Amino acid sequence: MAKKKQSVPEYGTVTRKGTLYYRTRITDADGKQVSLYATTCEELYEKQLEAHEALAAALLAQDSGNAETYKAAMQSLLELSKYLTPNDKLLYQSLRALASSAYDNRLVRAVFELKALAVNGEAPNVFSCLSCGSI
Repeated sequence: MAKKKQSVPEYGTVTRKGTLYYRTRITDADGKQVSLYATTCEELYEKQLEAHEALAAALLAQDSGNAETYKAAMQSLLELSKYLTPNDKLLYQSLRALASSAYDNRLVRAVFELKALAVNGEAPNVFSCLSCGSI
């Protein structure tokens, strides 16, 4: 099967010392906003993916629950975030929920997958009948 081509998102720009940089902000494991800069959109996208993986590793270190379901759920979140439209807030909140012992990791994974699909415009219709359209 052919690998889906990754679409690089649009980023904001900023000029520093006469050089144009692309910029995005992500939230780190402590909840602080961190700015990432690069000279190309592709380079910034790669930095953003690396930062998400580093965030997941940091949250994994804080894990106090079942390591196997946590690892499987985290891998699923990161894999989906690579192919779907990046949504930093959704990914961050899902990783924080995984790190918390308040939620079952399988539930967090399912909620993330459904919300990621909805953000990407591919969510299932669960509010009406597909054959007749009635509510």
